Amino acid sequence: MPRAFFPLLCAALITGCSSAKGRLLAQDPRERAQALEDALRSGEAQKRKLVREMARELSSADPYRRAYAAEALEDIGPQAAAAAPQLVKALNDPEISVADSARRALTRLRAAAPVMAGELLCAPADVRKKLEGILSAQGDDGALALAANFKKGDKELAIESIATLAGMGKKASKAVPALVRAAVSEDPDIKTLALTALGDIGAPAGRFLSGLLASGNPSYREGASGVLAAMKPPPETAMPALVSALSDPDAAVRLNGAKALDACPAAAFAGLSAEQAGALQKAAAAAGKSGELAADALIKSGRASADWLIGQLSSSSGAARERAAAALAAFPAPPRKAAGALLAALKDPVTGVRRAAARALGRYPVTAAAGFPKEAAALLSAALRDGDRETRELAAPPLGHLAASNKKALYALIAALRSRHAEVRIAAAGAIAALGRRGAAAERQLWRAFSTRDCAQRTAAARALAAVKPALRRLPAIAREMRRICPALPAGLSKEGL
Repeated sequence: MPRAFFPLLCAALITGCSSAKGRLLAQDPRERAQALEDALRSGEAQKRKLVREMARELSSADPYRRAYAAEALEDIGPQAAAAAPQLVKALNDPEISVADSARRALTRLRAAAPVMAGELLCAPADVRKKLEGILSAQGDDGALALAANFKKGDKELAIESIATLAGMGKKASKAVPALVRAAVSEDPDIKTLALTALGDIGAPAGRFLSGLLASGNPSYREGASGVLAAMKPPPETAMPALVSALSDPDAAVRLNGAKALDACPAAAFAGLSAEQAGALQKAAAAAGKSGELAADALIKSGRASADWLIGQLSSSSGAARERAAAALAAFPAPPRKAAGALLAALKDPVTGVRRAAARALGRYPVTAAAGFPKEAAALLSAALRDGDRETRELAAPPLGHLAASNKKALYALIAALRSRHAEVRIAAAGAIAALGRRGAAAERQLWRAFSTRDCAQRTAAARALAAVKPALRRLPAIAREMRRICPALPAGLSKEGL
């Protein structure tokens, strides 16, 4: 082979490479398109060389050369990942076409995710926002690259990465294991942000943590239950596992499971099976904090049985009694068998119990009130004199329901029209009005209540008079008061003692 051949061959190769670069940067779009097709058909070495050359051109002073170089890197293939650092810088290029090409190229380049994740902290704010969007668009690759930042020992970078993962939502599912480890970190900032991110990721995080709760390793179960308890609320996908955790042999897991369930909204319990509701009720009977929290969750779920709630009204815990009374008050019509326990609860030392019991008793219809125990009138009448204003007011409606069939209850309402408490007088008048003609025995005392300067009491008395004796509606004074709209009292002002 002639010696002159080798210099000619080298010159041809150099010219070919130079020509390929030049054609990719040509002004003619058809020439650039043909050059890109040729580059795509070229070997790996040629592509890597072109990538290096285009990466250098991203720093050119000529905006056209930068734009054409970015365009080439956008389409040349996975080899362009080697230009990731230069493409990240190009995201801030003043030429929109350059920045857009760089963004599209980086979105396609999965291998560039670690570079972008590593640049989050030092990039300018506008570039950081673009990087977050690109990493989110990459899904699994972006999530894994961000999770890898946790191992770099840089707290600020970890915080920025966690915030980006939180914004990705379910697309950050691959980062859940790393976020769970971060959620048990000793650093409070990292821990709080990781818990927030897990909550934003939602269902995938719940499934992963549920798997850990089923582990044979006690430390895994305790760690997973602790993370779920701290999420406030935990993902709904973890609900079955959390109910199962209530029977875990480890007390810490049981407590964490109860805490997590107590933090769940009522809607999260809608999918509980009968078996799971039974397990929750069984856990609610346990002593200690876990039992109390399970009881809260059970009541919130709306799956507590009437018998269980009635039993809770006799609990030694005032908080448990109050929760049970409130749950019974939430029934459209409480079970008849609960009436006796609710009447007894009107004497409870805890104000919240008495209020909830009075509210629950007011939900019984007139027909059910007729079956109240014989001491009901006396207990409800005593509640009208309770030291708590709200309890006094709430006691009047059930007494009115009972008065339809019980003269003692009616006389107690008539006596209440002379109460020193305005809200009792007004509530009693309202209860009598609901009786209609059956409250006729109260007419005299209603006229006395009508002769007051208090607007609310006058209108309540007028409506009651018209109800017990319809002919009184024709009286101008009664008709006028029935139409009157009383002004609301200024904030902080009470009618107490009027």
